[in-house]
Amino acid sequence: MKNDVKFLCVLWLVLMLFNVPQLLFRDIGYNTALELAHSFLEGRLDVDPPAEPLDLILWEGRYYVPFPPAPALILTPLVALFGRAFNPLWITPLLGLLTGGVLLSLYRRVTRNDEISYLLTAGLLLGTAYWNCVRYAFDTYLAHLLAVGFVSLALWETWGRQRGWLIGLSLGIACASRQLSVFIIPFVLVALWLRPRNGSPWWRRLEPVFTALSVLGLIFFALLWYNWARFGSPFETGYGWVIEDEWYAYRLERWGNFNWRYVPSNFLRMFVMGFAIEFAPPAYMVPRMSPWGTSLTFASPFIFYAGWGRLRGPVGVTGAAWLCVALVLAGVLLHKSAGGGWQINGMRYALDFLPLLSVLVATGMQRFDTPAGVRLRRALVAYSIMLNVVAITLAHTRLLFPS
Repeated sequence: MKNDVKFLCVLWLVLMLFNVPQLLFRDIGYNTALELAHSFLEGRLDVDPPAEPLDLILWEGRYYVPFPPAPALILTPLVALFGRAFNPLWITPLLGLLTGGVLLSLYRRVTRNDEISYLLTAGLLLGTAYWNCVRYAFDTYLAHLLAVGFVSLALWETWGRQRGWLIGLSLGIACASRQLSVFIIPFVLVALWLRPRNGSPWWRRLEPVFTALSVLGLIFFALLWYNWARFGSPFETGYGWVIEDEWYAYRLERWGNFNWRYVPSNFLRMFVMGFAIEFAPPAYMVPRMSPWGTSLTFASPFIFYAGWGRLRGPVGVTGAAWLCVALVLAGVLLHKSAGGGWQINGMRYALDFLPLLSVLVATGMQRFDTPAGVRLRRALVAYSIMLNVVAITLAHTRLLFPS
């Protein structure tokens, strides 16, 4: 327990330390989650738009936020206390700390190996795009942090006491943060069914499944009401009407939000593209990170241990995990904006499937528990973290050495 506390305190300190340049030198600008939280406090579902209302929906003369509402709901008490100028970067390291505690316990339950648990927790939070989301106040980045945290909590409970209400609540909040989290639900239900507790009979296994589905049903009903209250239809999210610019607008107008034509470029960015540094005009002397990011292959190679992963229990549990990862990945690769935003290093859209994939990574690492295997996994995680340090440091040159 003492080592866990020390580890998590160091984790929080690292995350907070690298947020300081952003807190000191960067204005958060217009944040749709903060604006929507402010509107909730005023009893409204629409928001006050900025001068350029990008990433918003114009519907019947009012502007709405297209993104799911959970980040705004969680920020509502803070906006009530500090106003809509509150900077989410004060709390994102805390989310990292809490998520780290959940992941550490989850990996320990899956592998019963402390070294892998510490290593993979550090790897997922500091060796992937998760770290970049911690240090950006932008609305969708906060949504990624919440989805990772609550999906991890649902998986932790699935390998624990299997309380259906907590699993359903966690998955519901994850879906209300990042919609692709819905594809994690089938795995959790299969795992609850196929992983009996203490040899319990089949009808006992149905209890957490039905409880989780009941809580999820209530949350989904609230989300459908939210859509209906804004657009007059429970199944209309408004994503097709989002105000975009540049290549986002070109893609949306020509092919829509999801299309097979996006797959080649998204696949290359997700799995092939290397670490890319640009130099800023006019002198082209100040290094900056490419906004297109780095593929998982080059940014976080330790995740490929998942190929050797096998979850305890019937074969169907592992198969369900891979199927759900594939469903999320398909949703990402088909989406118009999967390469968008400031990726810096890694691919933040991979965070939609990384919590579930990381459980397979943990069991895959366990298959190579020789001295050479231990050194290799440590080296791969250390490489991923150090590459992130380099990327974030170079990203800060935009703040310290503006052209």
